Amino acid sequence: MDRHNTRAEQMLVNLGLHWGIESELPGPDQEMTLTLQFDESVTVVLSAEDDDLVVFGRLGEAPTHSKTFLENLLSANLFWRDTQGATLSLEPDTRAVLIAQRLPERDWREVEDLRQAIERFAHVQQSWMAEISDWEHSSDVQNFPTDVGQRV
Repeated sequence: MDRHNTRAEQMLVNLGLHWGIESELPGPDQEMTLTLQFDESVTVVLSAEDDDLVVFGRLGEAPTHSKTFLENLLSANLFWRDTQGATLSLEPDTRAVLIAQRLPERDWREVEDLRQAIERFAHVQQSWMAEISDWEHSSDVQNFPTDVGQRV
């Protein structure tokens, strides 16, 4: 059975062409992604998910045993208060902090709309990378309890 390429996949190809990146539509059983490197530290990955696009990136590593850091991360996620619509998360195996945002088709009907959305996302990503870097160098001494019976 032939697989039909989605509008999201076609938009990633068009966006790549806009920035001088040649790519092809995926074949059967392949995923369509586009990776954009804005500078040495900010890398944004776009993935076609059904009829939407998902944009995501790595922010850094969560400080070990920092209750305050994780509280701040959760607070920023509250109704996307400090993320401009993106979601912050923690990858449990690596402690990598990630930022992701689903972009419905109405947000990127034209390449220019998508370009602007990605640039806004990259700006938020860069701001959070700086925030996490500051935490890595802070003297936050509030730790998670090491005894399972204790409560945070």
